[in-house]
Amino acid sequence: MNADLDKIFNKIREDLDAIDEKREKLLSTNRNIVRNCSEIIKLIHRNELESIDEKLNQVSEMIKEIEQNALEVNAFIGKNYLNRAKQEFAEAALLYSVIKGDKLPDLDDLNLNAYEYILGAGDLIGELKRLVLNRVRDNDIKNAEQIYDFMDELLHYMFSLDYPDGLIPGVRRKIDVGRKINGKTLELITTSKNNADLNSNIKTLIKKINEKEEKS
Repeated sequence: MNADLDKIFNKIREDLDAIDEKREKLLSTNRNIVRNCSEIIKLIHRNELESIDEKLNQVSEMIKEIEQNALEVNAFIGKNYLNRAKQEFAEAALLYSVIKGDKLPDLDDLNLNAYEYILGAGDLIGELKRLVLNRVRDNDIKNAEQIYDFMDELLHYMFSLDYPDGLIPGVRRKIDVGRKINGKTLELITTSKNNADLNSNIKTLIKKINEKEEKS
């Protein structure tokens, strides 16, 4: 047995075992973050907001705790294992601020880089459509229009990011998907407004007919 190779490969195994242990912990935490963010978004859509601040803070702490492991694993493997978790966090935090009517958190507030933030902002468009749909079901067309206006403005700003896919991979695809969602959402609001106007006109007409019959 070659003593040099034995020593070298023992060290390689030690390094790989250490990285693999950190990678497994990172993957587990990543899944927990994504799961928690998904739960936060569901609670927001159900308008159950009491625990959201606490849950968002918990997710933020989970990201901070795992950040160093992520840096080491990413540098070793050449893959960013926290991108998905961070974009889910951005999406949940942004949706929460929209539903509350608060100032939007920026990159520093969420401790995210530009790429992580815009990935979350891109996914937010789909959740905004769900909000619009809920408002339409509740016959709250005014609030549905306000949410749509924000969605449209967000998409406008996303469009302004004229950078190559090599720098912000996947963002252009999210913008294209967002355009389709935006168009369908506008159709939904327009149809709902027309139906509401028609129902209002019918009720007015029926009221006039009834009043006329009562007088005659």
